[in-house]
Amino acid sequence: MTNHQPTAPTAGTPAGTDTPSSALAAARAPWAQLREAVRQILDEQPSPHLVRTTARRISAEVQMTADTVIDEREARS
Repeated sequence: MTNHQPTAPTAGTPAGTDTPSSALAAARAPWAQLREAVRQILDEQPSPHLVRTTARRISAEVQMTADTVIDEREARS
């Protein structure tokens, strides 16, 4: 049976990427997915007011999540 493991990364590149440019593309992918998801949510809103209100709610949720991550890290250290 063949073991298919990703190639060893070069210094500073995520596992499974062979070059710094592919590592950069891999690092950008989650951000592109996030932007697309936010765009879809905002596009579903029927009025400019709801677009802005939803954007504020998303921003607040991101800040609360960041606070939770920070609190969890501080609790572990």
